[in-house]
Amino acid sequence: MDDNNRKNFNFKYIVLKQWIVDNIKNKTFKYNDKLPSENLLCRKFGISRQTVRNAMAQLSEEGVVKKVRGSGMYVNKTFAAATSKTVGILISYLNEYIFQHIFKEIETVLQLEGYEIDLCISENRIEQERGFLDRMYHSDVAGLIIEGTRSALPNPNIRYYRKLEEKDVPFLFIHNYYNDVKCPSILMDDIGASKRMTQMLIEAGHTEIAGIFKGDDLQGHRRYLGYVEALNEAGIPVREELIGWFYSNYDNNILLEISIKAILDTLDYYTAMVSYNDLIALEINKFCVKNGISIPDDVSMVSFDDGVASSSLGIISAKHPKKLLGIEAAMRILRMIREGREAIPPVPYVISTELALRDSIKNITAL
Repeated sequence: MDDNNRKNFNFKYIVLKQWIVDNIKNKTFKYNDKLPSENLLCRKFGISRQTVRNAMAQLSEEGVVKKVRGSGMYVNKTFAAATSKTVGILISYLNEYIFQHIFKEIETVLQLEGYEIDLCISENRIEQERGFLDRMYHSDVAGLIIEGTRSALPNPNIRYYRKLEEKDVPFLFIHNYYNDVKCPSILMDDIGASKRMTQMLIEAGHTEIAGIFKGDDLQGHRRYLGYVEALNEAGIPVREELIGWFYSNYDNNILLEISIKAILDTLDYYTAMVSYNDLIALEINKFCVKNGISIPDDVSMVSFDDGVASSSLGIISAKHPKKLLGIEAAMRILRMIREGREAIPPVPYVISTELALRDSIKNITAL
């Protein structure tokens, strides 16, 4: 081959490669799309079949395309995902105390890598989750970070997760997960923290320990499990009359306050209380103030998330690892986008949780 022919070959070879890459980036060719045949490309670019094969072989080595024996060349999932620079995020709330911190850390990590965010607030409603999942399925999205809706209940949106799996969109859960969906999740150590705090109450002499937990999310069940494990190990019977469950079908704080008051009115005698989180601890404290009950003199209390309520009320609380959780979520979804869904095992990653120690447990061993 003389110099002129070699230059011409190299030019057409490069043009073909760039044409394929550009059409994947602009979504003319999407993940799993079959590329034009050798014959069509030969006619379009006026080149030989060998030139086309050489270009395709190099694109395959670079991870841009993949060959399916007996079928042809297809857009490779890893390269197709990498061309999208948007990550969808679904969280229950944004204005409440922990969610802003989680979102800020996710946003910071993703933006440093050049990604934009498509945010949706579910308000813990299944129809909001469904709308988000359907929109993400039909959009150009690289990956998803999701806080599941009513995660302790059977989820009517599972088929949408199946569709995302079929499309090979990487996604992971924070705070919870669905048993019917196999994918990574990032959790705080709800079980361990609940167990440790309940043990603290037991060590201070308390055996009549009440608990208020959220019934429709996985965190509520995990916190209940830690409470139960501590009682069982201490040989203290679990009594249903000391356990209250609330649910997230409330449109405002007034209804939540009414619900917590109704639970507290029905609980049997107790000397200590495990609160689902600091927002509930605040409602419990309102009830105590109205009824002349003092914390910890009359009732000892522990809680979760270590928000403003627990610090202002002086309540021992499990610190929510909100910043670390946000960072871990962002880093893991980025890895899944770059290396494929299988890059992160489809199991929970549990972040250890420290306790904020305050004076909210009264020692009654000597009483």
